[in-house]
Amino acid sequence: SATPPPAFSIEGSIRTAQGAGVADIPVSLIGDGFTASTNCDSTGHYLFEDVPAANVYTLKPHNNANWLNGVSTFDLVLISKHILGLNTFDSPYKLIAADANHSGSVTTFDIVQLRKLILGFSDTITGNTSWRFVDAGYTFPNPADPFSGVLPENILLNGLINNTIDNNFVGVKIGDLNNTVDATDARSYPDTLLLTLPDVTLRKSRTDIIPVYLKNWRQLEGFQFELTFDATRASIQNVVFPHPDLLDDTNIAVKPEGSLTVSWDHATGSSSGLENDSLLFTLQMTAKQDVDTHAAFSVSENRIKAEAYRTDNDLFAAIALRFEGLNDGNGSAPELLPVYPNPFCGEVVVPFRVAEAGTLLLRVEDASGRMITGKQVTAAEGYNECIIRQAELSGEGIYYYQLIAPNEAPVSGRFVLMCR
Repeated sequence: SATPPPAFSIEGSIRTAQGAGVADIPVSLIGDGFTASTNCDSTGHYLFEDVPAANVYTLKPHNNANWLNGVSTFDLVLISKHILGLNTFDSPYKLIAADANHSGSVTTFDIVQLRKLILGFSDTITGNTSWRFVDAGYTFPNPADPFSGVLPENILLNGLINNTIDNNFVGVKIGDLNNTVDATDARSYPDTLLLTLPDVTLRKSRTDIIPVYLKNWRQLEGFQFELTFDATRASIQNVVFPHPDLLDDTNIAVKPEGSLTVSWDHATGSSSGLENDSLLFTLQMTAKQDVDTHAAFSVSENRIKAEAYRTDNDLFAAIALRFEGLNDGNGSAPELLPVYPNPFCGEVVVPFRVAEAGTLLLRVEDASGRMITGKQVTAAEGYNECIIRQAELSGEGIYYYQLIAPNEAPVSGRFVLMCR
């Protein structure tokens, strides 16, 4: 009887540049009328057995799953710093990880694409895969520009005439620049920053203004969080940004099924403590039934971690939700009613209700956040109104006002001065 042709084994492993085994990656083996595929084990090792002797085989790992793994807004901070030359990447693998759209260069567009993933606008980045695998034996001709040569993303075996080991790849998780890709690594946060909303009752069929605060956010290098709300009881009509030069609708995604995701990065971190306003944005909400904000909102960590990154600290801070001025019957937080007329010419009426009599402060800022006027308002228990005249303002445009009661979160809204 004829002797069966000789058969051999082919093995190797896939590890990150830091040496951690990458588990469950499919590896395909293709050659001379032969195709096989296997998965790496939990240590990143793979093995093909009984492979017939042949002239040429190609080994290729592939993975386009779980794009968000290891990706956070902090990676965007790091890519921004690299682009600005503040802190450039020291490894070719980091440059490959930062090239999110597989263009062969690291640009602001990579940040845009990764932010869409974080905000949930997309699940993948077209033209790239969530992982790239480089032949571990490859020497980069120019490590500062790994894109200058053709990256060997498979291994060619010429003339399989014996068992072959050490067919190794370096796994690069796209978008992960701070090596957090291992989801088993539970990070502990040293402290917590508070995302603050006023605890007010949204009334059925009425549009309310809900200010969202994060203290000293301009001093941070970045933050991300996902706020979920009960879409059966309220909906977000609009998000108003008091500081559109820093934070605007490219940093936010509102999903009608009940989530609001924010990803903001600022590579330099603001040094200006003078304008350290904590108002992030205001939400215009319409309630489908009466509901308290503390019952409607929560922070979800199902998809992304709620965290903030500080210039002076390598450890991330957690972000938690706090409601101020709880509706316990004796809270003195004013309840704003819609201003009228709006837009206005001449004068505008700002109506509000308070649970108890007292003195409040009314502040008015222009669209750039500059304070235009401030006055004390003496309020009686129940319904009150104050009037702002055109002469107190600095010309036509959008204005934001805040009504501040002692020891309470400010409540805020906006009006438009327009004389036509």
